[in-house]
Amino acid sequence: MFTREQTGGYAVRDEVKVLGWRYDWPDFKAALEAYKNPMIANAVDSVTASILSSGFYFTSENPEAAEKVSKWAEKVGLRALLFDVIRELVLTGNSFLKPEGRGEALKLFRIPLIWFKPELDLIVDEEKVTVVNYYVDVHVGTHVELRRVLPASEVIHFAFNVLYPEWPWGCGIAYQLVTRQRDWKGREVPSPLEAEATLRRDLILFMDRSVPKRIIRFDVGDDQLNRIRTEIEPVLKDPGSDFVTNAKFEVGELKAPERLRFEYYQIFENMFTAALRSPVVKLFTTPGFTEASAREATSMFELFTNAVRELVEHVLETKVFPLVTPEHVEIHWGQPQRPELRFAEIIQAAKADAFNPAIISREEARKMLRELGWILEEAEAGAAGEAFSFQRGKLVDTIDEVEIYLVPVDDIDKTTIRYYSVDAERGVSLAVAWVKSRRERQVVALFFDKKLYDWTPEKARDYYANTFPSVLEKLRAAILPETVVRA
Repeated sequence: MFTREQTGGYAVRDEVKVLGWRYDWPDFKAALEAYKNPMIANAVDSVTASILSSGFYFTSENPEAAEKVSKWAEKVGLRALLFDVIRELVLTGNSFLKPEGRGEALKLFRIPLIWFKPELDLIVDEEKVTVVNYYVDVHVGTHVELRRVLPASEVIHFAFNVLYPEWPWGCGIAYQLVTRQRDWKGREVPSPLEAEATLRRDLILFMDRSVPKRIIRFDVGDDQLNRIRTEIEPVLKDPGSDFVTNAKFEVGELKAPERLRFEYYQIFENMFTAALRSPVVKLFTTPGFTEASAREATSMFELFTNAVRELVEHVLETKVFPLVTPEHVEIHWGQPQRPELRFAEIIQAAKADAFNPAIISREEARKMLRELGWILEEAEAGAAGEAFSFQRGKLVDTIDEVEIYLVPVDDIDKTTIRYYSVDAERGVSLAVAWVKSRRERQVVALFFDKKLYDWTPEKARDYYANTFPSVLEKLRAAILPETVVRA
């Protein structure tokens, strides 16, 4: 794309400067290797989970645009993709996506970080620095493609905590952990991760060597000593075994240093933990953390997670969502705010008539009123005018109609049965009769004519539970002033 005429590290063409340069970072191979450290993995995963655990949703001035992005996100699995992107972002400060297609057909592919070389082509125009090309080594199984040019215009680069404008790579928590420094004399100092691994190795060696070693001296010749050593080795491995000999011997002991300077390791561990930017490790491993100190540590941790959220929001809203819809769509973390419920709206939603069923059942309405602070007792199934429970009713599904019997047939005075139409168009009627056990007239059955409407047991049950109570209130006076319903 550009002719490289090297002039002091710069290539010049048509007054546009193209810079090719090299730093110690990024070292993605070392950063991904660092993820094997349990403390680093714990810190990275806790930050990632803290950002995504609350979920997210989309808003826009055009609701259809937000709905379009929401459907696209569900289709491509944006939640799982963001988990991988944010994990890379927290660990290395970088993550790359390659988009293909547009609209709801847009697909996003994550490019492995280990493919990227610490090399860039940049355009430097006065104070402005623009990335032109990345360089990647593609490794897929036995397939190797070295030094492929990847135009920056074809990828979406998430870069968090960019330290050098002229070298626009992000720096995650692995940057300080895997990068070596120099002391005041210019000598290279191992990275914190290398030092921590060395300390852990030394600690394991110390624990292994701190076990007292026995010295057994036999007062015999060399030939006899070799025979005795062969015989005594199994005994030394099994402390419960006995060994019998008539040779003279002495047992001595080699002791390891009595005390290891653990405070040196603790000082380094504190520095290592601080570099992780997460209090999770200390909260899990350090006894004595009070609620106040834990709350303060968590609040500082939230500052870091919020900063990562802001970056992800910005990249998604400016580089990803415009590929799905031209309308501006925003992403929000958490769940949509619950709409405020009003008493009048709840009552209206629970109302029904012969032609329009209620939107919510009476029990659902009572539950909502309790959440608003109303003191309502649980309604007893079968109470007049309170709850119309189907549990005590008997449903019969015949060829011509669905029948619901509210009272046992033997308890009805059949000479007093009267039938009334409730909804002539849909074939709903009811029967009123004298109930012997209660010594009063009441609704004893409901009938749903299949010839006039497509009634099923489920539809009849729903009508009885949600619509019939309101219908009965209106028909009570016309049917019989003293008529009640018993479920």
